[in-house]
Amino acid sequence: MRKILAMILATTTLGAYTPTNMNWPYDRTFTTQAWYKKLGSIGAAFEYMVSNRCYDPNEKQVAATQIYGENESSLSMLEGFEAGTEMNLLANRVRGMQDGTRGMFATRGKLEAWSFFLNGSFNLSMIKIPGDLTLNLSIPFQRRAMKDVTWTSLTKDLTVQDDMVRSVIGSNQEELSDFARTHAKLDLGDQERIGLGDIVAMLDWKCFFLHNHNRLKEVLVNLRAGVSIPTGHELDLDKAYDLSFGHDSTFAVPIGAGLQLGLSHNFAIGIDVGTTLLVRRSKEWRLKNGWAQTEHLLPKKGMATRDYGPEWKFKLYGRLTHALPGTAFLLGYQFHKMADSTLYEQDKTVSASLANRSASVDSNESHNGFVEVLWSPKEAHTWRVSPELSFGVKVPFNGKRMMSGATVSIAGSVRF
Repeated sequence: MRKILAMILATTTLGAYTPTNMNWPYDRTFTTQAWYKKLGSIGAAFEYMVSNRCYDPNEKQVAATQIYGENESSLSMLEGFEAGTEMNLLANRVRGMQDGTRGMFATRGKLEAWSFFLNGSFNLSMIKIPGDLTLNLSIPFQRRAMKDVTWTSLTKDLTVQDDMVRSVIGSNQEELSDFARTHAKLDLGDQERIGLGDIVAMLDWKCFFLHNHNRLKEVLVNLRAGVSIPTGHELDLDKAYDLSFGHDSTFAVPIGAGLQLGLSHNFAIGIDVGTTLLVRRSKEWRLKNGWAQTEHLLPKKGMATRDYGPEWKFKLYGRLTHALPGTAFLLGYQFHKMADSTLYEQDKTVSASLANRSASVDSNESHNGFVEVLWSPKEAHTWRVSPELSFGVKVPFNGKRMMSGATVSIAGSVRF
């Protein structure tokens, strides 16, 4: 399937996928309203990251800059260059001086993020099939920022070797930043950006089936499929902490299915599964050219193609309705995973075995608990225009290579 899509859709550029637990425009949204006799809807949603809860490869909670490892190696940045080059000459001066602390920098920093979505839906009632079929369009605007980035040198000041490393690379954040800017054209500081994300168009089908069984009152089935268009910010490879607004400036095909079982007139349980297939991308980007190089100190660029693993979303939830007039309460668990990717070299200056040692191509995952409250006037289904509001909280409690955080969200829509 993914190979067929790769032939159909044209290639564009790729950068580095930013793994977060923020919502995507194609994620399943819940509602208390039916589409019966409705033409369409317009709405908006806002999600804000209140605090960071990020996780490294060992599922340890860390700062946002440390999801691939707590420390960065400046000495390893000098590896892999041809004899006689400036970087090779610098490497020769400090070769063999690694002792676990020389040239190492501990990083700290926090992620700030929010997303705002404009949503529109149109009921495709002209297509005569059971249930409701809608065409949905979502236009996201996002802010992503890496703030308060610090680089703290772990190199001691005890020996001649310590002094040599400090003189070549630097002994503080300012000197390291100057070195990276001069020799790798790499900005190690704070980053902030606000702009358009990836626009998503989806076909969404829902159908209710009524049952007279004592234990099963109602069944809701949902199927959806669409396309995510890479209209978001293209990652700047010369900024170590620039953040992606989408999926690597890549076309993606999200699909999903859900099943909700009404066990009484007031209580239901549900499961929802979604996957997103990404088209492979080729471009010149920063790659490892040394075995010990770390993710944010990569001086070399090279051509490579990235074959993405699928992204998975899984939700399991319980739903209570009519506890208060016009309200519904949802409590559930969400699992989010991006599977391993593979890099293929496109020129002789790049080693695929080295490039695929990058932690950014390894799988990442996030485990979250969420609660959502929906409200619509009790008689809204009889109105020509019916409003609905929702409020949600999501809190990650585990993860791997994930720049996640606790989020709050609010959404509103009117159906007409």
